[in-house]
Amino acid sequence: MSTGKSLAWLLDPLPVETFLEDHWARDHVVVERESPGYFEDVFDAAAAENFLEYVRPDPSAVRLVRANGNLDGYRLADGALDLVRVRNAFADGYTIVMNGLERYLPAVADVARMIEAELNYETQVNAYVTPPA
Repeated sequence: MSTGKSLAWLLDPLPVETFLEDHWARDHVVVERESPGYFEDVFDAAAAENFLEYVRPDPSAVRLVRANGNLDGYRLADGALDLVRVRNAFADGYTIVMNGLERYLPAVADVARMIEAELNYETQVNAYVTPPA
């Protein structure tokens, strides 16, 4: 199932040409837009709230980070994610980093493949869930 998305859609309002000339392989870019539901058809709000459930089978895809250091010890004895500890760390100011979401969410995989096709470059989709402030 294709989302019908393009690189232009992903970068909007930043023109693709500007991205390629000024940012590609040089610098990161943050695209700001006043459209909270922009990615709704890639993943809905419920999916975003459940990202940890998607990566739960692969705890190595999760990291907890903040400015003064990373947190270790958020796995259970069997190696699974300790979701309570992860959520508590988030409440304590840690950002939850989830790597490789394209492996778990088909619509995200569609967007990643679209980017790969347009840029002829391998992609990986990561999510950064950062607490307020």
